Amino acid sequence: MKIALMYNKNNISPSDVINISDIPTQEHYSSNTIEQVAKALEKGSHTVKLIEANMHAIDEMHNFMPKVMDGDRPGLVFNMAYGLQGHNRYTHVPAILEMLGVPYLGSGPAAHAIVQDKAMTKVILQRNNIPTPGFWVFSSHEDQFDDLIFPVIVKPKSESTSMGMKVVDNWDDLREAVKEQIKKYHQDALVEQFIPGREFAVGLIGNVNSVEVLPIVEIDLQGDPNKIQSNEDKLKKPLDKICPAKLTKEQEDEMKRLCILAFKKLGINDFCRVDFRMDTYGNMYILELNSMASLGVRGSFVHAAITAGYTFESLIHKLLDVAVIRYFGESPSHAPQMDASENLRSQPLRVSARSYLRSHLRTTIILLQEMCVVNTSVRNIENINRLGMMLSKRLTHLGFSERIHNQFDIGDIRYFTNHEGKTDDVLLIVHLDTPYASRDYVQFREEKSKLFGSGIAESKGGIAVMLSALQALRFSKKLRKINCGILLTTDDSLGGRFSKQLVYDTAKVSKYIIE
Repeated sequence: MKIALMYNKNNISPSDVINISDIPTQEHYSSNTIEQVAKALEKGSHTVKLIEANMHAIDEMHNFMPKVMDGDRPGLVFNMAYGLQGHNRYTHVPAILEMLGVPYLGSGPAAHAIVQDKAMTKVILQRNNIPTPGFWVFSSHEDQFDDLIFPVIVKPKSESTSMGMKVVDNWDDLREAVKEQIKKYHQDALVEQFIPGREFAVGLIGNVNSVEVLPIVEIDLQGDPNKIQSNEDKLKKPLDKICPAKLTKEQEDEMKRLCILAFKKLGINDFCRVDFRMDTYGNMYILELNSMASLGVRGSFVHAAITAGYTFESLIHKLLDVAVIRYFGESPSHAPQMDASENLRSQPLRVSARSYLRSHLRTTIILLQEMCVVNTSVRNIENINRLGMMLSKRLTHLGFSERIHNQFDIGDIRYFTNHEGKTDDVLLIVHLDTPYASRDYVQFREEKSKLFGSGIAESKGGIAVMLSALQALRFSKKLRKINCGILLTTDDSLGGRFSKQLVYDTAKVSKYIIE
């Protein structure tokens, strides 16, 4: 199955959007987490493409996603993008995918919009007799509410991951906190009745008719009922987690019941996390829901899943399964799950090579840039030989031996093999020269997801891909099993006038030829 893994970076560049707003994203996944999820999906034999969720995503999606109307097997987006900027960021990618008709993991725009708006969430909870602390919405630090009772906790009305939270117990501190948050987050402030006691996080996976509640996680407040865990705490020094939480059977059942009811009433799809406080009398209150619960390995959602018996890989496949079943009515066929400790090299070649190539994409681009700096027009013999020596060093490192055929009118022709036999299983024929005059040379540049520069289309792009593929084969311990020959010619622009006989002789003793 084709899976597009969509994500957003922590910084917005001018090429990501038309205009940069003053409300940038506050949330993103680390590159390590994105890579872990991609590898987990690939272990299920899925074809995975990473797509950055910016204004170019639609073009990339159009080129990658199958067209069901043409009879292709459907693909799906594994959505890890929190949105780049502006309000209601969680809704941005799902709304685009709805427009494009592309299935995706997670809740739809409506559910994300409601859940991100903490005040709206609490209204719906209250209407359905689901306990939640009392609240007040401040549009200005000068707002006045006669029924407000301290202590209260101040937070942005439409942010997640505990951003900006502060507990206050008097009007002066409250007004200062509200003023600060409205200025920082460009939105109203939610002022909520603070509940001293214990704190819990509950993960859910599934959909309306089948919801799995993961083991309940208690945030260890170290015996302090007035303690909270801020966003800064989560990032720098997260509090310990107790899982499963120490609750009575009745308390556990009631907390799970409230979670499932809130999950259904808010229209959430596939997975989420519900945050609770419990007061000293055992009364439970839902604080908020996160419709894009973090898949970071240190987060409470993954912690609970592992306690439940999932590996990280099997958790990712479970999430994929529930999304696919929701759309198509059946689980995708994927290979049996493998233990997380298994080395990527033990996976099928298509999996290990693809994962290696993707994780080393930036290295490949840097190599291509280094080659494009060298102007290799056919009569520039010095530069052609310079490029040949660059490649010689890389191929020698991969275990190839070199035979140089010295030339005078053109650059030297080089033949490499990784074996001592007389025949090649595969012969790769590549030319180093490029068919343009020195005056027409174009410098390397990278724009959006495209690369430009003299020689990229003619030969150097192919050389970079060839080297990366050989490195992936070596990583997968498959390169030594192939008798490989590589012939680097230098006269393609001249119709192969000088290399013709050598090409014929090496091709004659090769089983397969790739040019």
